[in-house]
Amino acid sequence: MPCIIIARTFLLDEGDRQLVTSPAFRLGNAQLRTAFVLSAPGKAECKAQRPAAGQTGITLTSALSTFHGAEPGIFPSLCLDDYTLVNAWDKVEYKARTGRTEATNAEILGVANICRLAQCFQYMDAIVALGDKAQLAVDTAWPAGTIFTGDHPSLQRLNRAYRSCANAPSKRRIGRTRQWAICVLNSKRRR
Repeated sequence: MPCIIIARTFLLDEGDRQLVTSPAFRLGNAQLRTAFVLSAPGKAECKAQRPAAGQTGITLTSALSTFHGAEPGIFPSLCLDDYTLVNAWDKVEYKARTGRTEATNAEILGVANICRLAQCFQYMDAIVALGDKAQLAVDTAWPAGTIFTGDHPSLQRLNRAYRSCANAPSKRRIGRTRQWAICVLNSKRRR
């Protein structure tokens, strides 16, 4: 089925105005023109049928207070579901299912995928591209606006890249998430 966007609504065909939420896409509040772009949907996203369903979503939700505090115009809400969530690749990828967790660069840059992403991004003023594949996708499919970039917010990445002296694991996680969010905010650029 062809997928076209009219007035920020995904249509399955010319006569059907059904909004499509999938493991790779979730439309946020139409008033918020900020999107988070991740790499590829995984097992948690497949099960929940929405992006950022697992640990990634928990990390993003935790980081929203830091984002909002620094850039309330771009991040006006503390609720992740108010933001549009997009994956750079629309196929579910996880080791037990496909033997990998991400698409190749060639797959990300495929014409159909870039067209899909351009449609998803067309009403955005700001995009947060998290991970190398997300950054590649945004750099190719989105011509202008405010962009933030950063590492993918997986616990593995946060634990390797950021340090915390807190005793309790939950406090260490909060500290690492805040450090990561500050790095993302510091990457802000306009193009």
